[in-house]
Amino acid sequence: MSDTNMSSGTSVYRISPLHGTENFNTWRIQIQDILTDLDLMDYVTGVKKFPPYDIKTDIHTPPKDENGKQPADVITHTTSTVMNEDQKTWSKADRKALSQIRLRVDAHALTHIQSCDTSKAAWDLLTNTFQVQGTVGLIDLRRKFFSHRMADGEDVEEHMRKMRDWFQQINIISPAAITEVDWITTLVASLPDTWDAFTQSIDFNFDFSDTNLLSSKISDLRARILAEAHRRHSREGSSKAFYSNNRPNQSFSRTFNTNKQAPRSSDKSNTKCNNCGRLGHWAAECRQPGGGAYKSGNNKPQYKPQGKPTYNRFKQPNNRGNNARTHMAADNKASQKLPTSRDSFSFSANDEDWVMISRTNNCWIADSGTTTHIARDRSAFSDYENTTGIVHGVTGKNAILGRGTVTLRCKIDPNSTKYRNITLRDVAHVPSCPTNLISLSLATEQGLDVSMTANSLKIMSPTGDTIALGQKTKDRSKGNLWQVLCEAIKSPSRVCSRNKTYETETVLTKLTGRTWLEWHKALGHIGAKALQNIKSMGIVNGMEVSEGNEGLEFECESCIKAKMHTKPFPKESHTEVKDVGELVVTDVWGPARIASIGRYLYYVSFTDVATRFSTVSFIKHKDETLNEYKNFEAFLNTQRNAKVRRVRFDNGGEFVNSAWKEHTAAKGTVLETTAPYSSQQNGIAERLNRTLLERARAMMFEANAPQFLWNEAVAYACYLKNRSPTQVKGVIQATPFQQFWGKLPDVSLLRPWGAKCYVLDQAEKRSKLDPKAFQAIFTGISDTQGKSWRYYKPGAMRILHSRNVAFLRQDDAPSGENEDEVLVPIAPPAEGR
Repeated sequence: MSDTNMSSGTSVYRISPLHGTENFNTWRIQIQDILTDLDLMDYVTGVKKFPPYDIKTDIHTPPKDENGKQPADVITHTTSTVMNEDQKTWSKADRKALSQIRLRVDAHALTHIQSCDTSKAAWDLLTNTFQVQGTVGLIDLRRKFFSHRMADGEDVEEHMRKMRDWFQQINIISPAAITEVDWITTLVASLPDTWDAFTQSIDFNFDFSDTNLLSSKISDLRARILAEAHRRHSREGSSKAFYSNNRPNQSFSRTFNTNKQAPRSSDKSNTKCNNCGRLGHWAAECRQPGGGAYKSGNNKPQYKPQGKPTYNRFKQPNNRGNNARTHMAADNKASQKLPTSRDSFSFSANDEDWVMISRTNNCWIADSGTTTHIARDRSAFSDYENTTGIVHGVTGKNAILGRGTVTLRCKIDPNSTKYRNITLRDVAHVPSCPTNLISLSLATEQGLDVSMTANSLKIMSPTGDTIALGQKTKDRSKGNLWQVLCEAIKSPSRVCSRNKTYETETVLTKLTGRTWLEWHKALGHIGAKALQNIKSMGIVNGMEVSEGNEGLEFECESCIKAKMHTKPFPKESHTEVKDVGELVVTDVWGPARIASIGRYLYYVSFTDVATRFSTVSFIKHKDETLNEYKNFEAFLNTQRNAKVRRVRFDNGGEFVNSAWKEHTAAKGTVLETTAPYSSQQNGIAERLNRTLLERARAMMFEANAPQFLWNEAVAYACYLKNRSPTQVKGVIQATPFQQFWGKLPDVSLLRPWGAKCYVLDQAEKRSKLDPKAFQAIFTGISDTQGKSWRYYKPGAMRILHSRNVAFLRQDDAPSGENEDEVLVPIAPPAEGR
């Protein structure tokens, strides 16, 4: 169906509105076509400029002077203040172009351009805000484009669209950086290994001399990929899940009975065996001594106690060997997501002896061969997503109602009460399945070791630690069923209420402590060495580190993106500063490429050198630095009864001016400036800017936050910097917070910047059936607004605050624990606002 409607000669266009960076490239092309069709694009690009005002020329002839000479005529030019017709026509057309843009952006993007007066101003602002630009953006896009790999089973059209979008964005930043040939070859290379037979058949000999032939070949390759994807999808849709059955099909042989006699009835409930005398089978099928099955080697007991439920309805008489039917799952999940952490393990399972299992349907059975984990009880899931699908197995087709995460408490020592949590991810919820299933095949695929003895099973981590034990459920000569010694943890409260050694040593620690990686993120991506110093020196309160993590050898991708190739500044002066206010260093950063909420473009930092306590203030223009300095000056005087004796900054015009000199002279403060082009002499302030920006970038990368929140990230980075240890002349000092305020900071309530949070909705118009909380993004802690949490509500384009905020905490480090919701109390005061 067309997205364009034509009515009465007027074009009415319907396109998806601009949401942000994710769809700006597509939106830009569509809006350009609309504006071009309406002959308005020249106004947006500035080709058609605002016409000049009319200028009226008057010629005045003065009278002759006293000598009878005629002075020269006086010519005056007067500019009209009334718009002429050309200006009115231009303003009307430009206003129409501005309306076309505003009507095709959502409320989030509209906030940026609502104060723009011309279409060009709105266009330029949207481009600067949402168009990926610069070297960092280009590198990030190229990394995504060349390293992305399509998952097996992923939608090919969506994958192709994503690759094409990256290709176009790269060429917008750097024209002709990637050619069409590069795009099609990279697209083919990104296909999964299951496509190797297809990709090896492609001829990559391109004729660059004939552009038409080259374009035709690229289009043909694109069509071939889509056709192959359609063929694979059709084949998968028509194929059925299969299973192994190593017993001959008796019903098939009976159907083609060569005797002319009618085949015996398949109903054997009243048939008496002439060998053992029991009902339900013939002598030829009897497994007792003297029976046909016994003579052929199949001497497994066939008798089933009456009145007992059984799921063994697929077993057929006179079969040899063991039936090993595997559970095969087919649902809308294309692939299993494998966990990357050490303790978060993902298993799946299969089953065999359903006669035994039917009596213990709450246990967890481990075996190999299945394609998914299965859990029967909905309450066992810690998180859950509704999905649809079918599991094929011994009990026939079973419906998958959903998928999610299940945490098990597994026994790791048969002679004690030591336990360990393991997490099963992407578990299928199948209530009709006779038991819960765990797979050993997926366990070994993910690097785990499985060892089996006569009657026991042990699952070990790659480091050799035991993570689960199992025992054989039945003595069988072929094929084994192993019951894992575990139980599902249905809620954190249930775990903590049980009276076992495991609960006090493991669970409570993991519910209150955090891993080193979590603390690294919560403290604004501080370095590992500084992180260790904070803990070992005891210079903060509330820093609990959980056991069983990977230690300080963690890797943070956001830090690599944000801090790579930074150069150290020269060492600082050896001058000792002991008193608060004795020396204050300051510096200005900016302008930012994207204006923040509040339209700030700069920030100015102030650091008291004696304590290393820092604050940042956000400004729109550089000439506002003096007012912010006066505020900091008053802050020191009020809070510490200290006056600024010396203030140091670089030779920027925002500092070296008469207003600054007059104010400092009146206060008796000495001005110190760096040498020309030697800003490194102001090393403390320069290093602070580097530290704040690196941490802010890392936090924004980690949270995938919009760039207009940069000021909130910088402010929180400053807040965390004051709660981190400082190194002066090679000696680790206490935190700036402690040196300035005289008490230890409490970091127990810190959360990673950009974390998802839920805010109590206190609107009066909320009905009783509406949700009581809405989702937001955590941006900081404030003491100036009622000691509350600062948050950004998507779409509101405002930073709000509330005392009633809850965080859904899900550990990123490999702890294997449940996600638990914590309603945190009010945070301590926040500097840097």
